Amino acid sequence: MQKNTTFSIVDTIEVSGYTIDQYFTQQDFVCLGANCIYTDVVGVTVVESDQYLYDQNGAYGILGLGPNSPLWRAFIDTETKQASYSVSLAAPTVNGASNVTLGASLPSDYEGKTSLTSVGDENSVYLLDLFAFGTVYQTDGVDTSDYFVNYTSEASTVQFNTNQQSLLLTDSQLYWFTTYLQNLTSYTNVNRGLLLDCSCQNETLTNMMFKLSFSNNLTGYMRVPLTTFAEDSNGKCLLNVLGGNSKMVLGAMFFEQFFAFFTNQYSQDLSTIDSTQVQLFVG
Repeated sequence: MQKNTTFSIVDTIEVSGYTIDQYFTQQDFVCLGANCIYTDVVGVTVVESDQYLYDQNGAYGILGLGPNSPLWRAFIDTETKQASYSVSLAAPTVNGASNVTLGASLPSDYEGKTSLTSVGDENSVYLLDLFAFGTVYQTDGVDTSDYFVNYTSEASTVQFNTNQQSLLLTDSQLYWFTTYLQNLTSYTNVNRGLLLDCSCQNETLTNMMFKLSFSNNLTGYMRVPLTTFAEDSNGKCLLNVLGGNSKMVLGAMFFEQFFAFFTNQYSQDLSTIDSTQVQLFVG
């Protein structure tokens, strides 16, 4: 079913980054199950330029490549049997650049800086020795003490994923986390996570941290501020933390605070992945 069809072959317009002419627009009646709506449809004869999402922030829902993606074949170094890539994302509220660099080498800006390095399996799953949550206390901006509660009731694994936004936890991890959180602030469960009854600038909130230590950890542990996954929501603070997952997943918001350099290690005949490695830097 269609209505209100209009045509044009003269004007040039831009639609979602595509510069087009010789086009027509119409309204189509589209149904998904029992839900039906009229929606605008653009038909195109000539595309003058394709700049889809050009110069737009790509922090959420960007290209996410699994370690077994055929795309890596173009980036494997046949001598080292490795393929590397790096991820650095800018928050939508920040005027910065988001970069996923395939075939990357470690940028000189990060050489010699403190980092955490860990080795994962062929599916980019990393085993955690420590998953804790707590508070870091400061005096004049300097850490003076801390208190962390360790979650140890199940073996914890983690993956890194750029094609979703949040911190994903298992149901038992979320229950443990919220049990601790509710002693510090009240919250409401919403579709995107936890809506706290305080602002994201609340001092108690800004001092809260996750503490992670990897089993195949080559260098130290890392602390991830809880506000890494926070965003303002009408004067309250929305935590993009969700349960229901089979393992912990550090989503795109993690890469707004940390720079990650990944390496896939392939077998001698390049047919399979033997292991993966991640090197993490602050900033």
